Amino acid sequence: MSDSITKIGFIFIVYLFVVILTYFVISAPVEMIFDSFDDSDFGDAEDEMDLYMGTYRSAFTIAMALFLSIPLTYLVTKIFSREPDYHRYRRF
Repeated sequence: MSDSITKIGFIFIVYLFVVILTYFVISAPVEMIFDSFDDSDFGDAEDEMDLYMGTYRSAFTIAMALFLSIPLTYLVTKIFSREPDYHRYRRF
């Protein structure tokens, strides 16, 4: 695959914009859902909800960070995996 670094960088910038936009669009409704669960009265399960609600919020943040880091890892790997072309220096 002979993609140029410029093309890969442009695709990553577009992807980064989409991920950030998605996070800002999705995070507010997800936070409202978490807040509604946090404010609900679950009776005996109230302690468990208080205990795990922070974990659920952290899991959402980690999932969004992983959603961003996978293409970032691909970009760095693709850029640094290019090997120089020694064929033009050989004499036949």
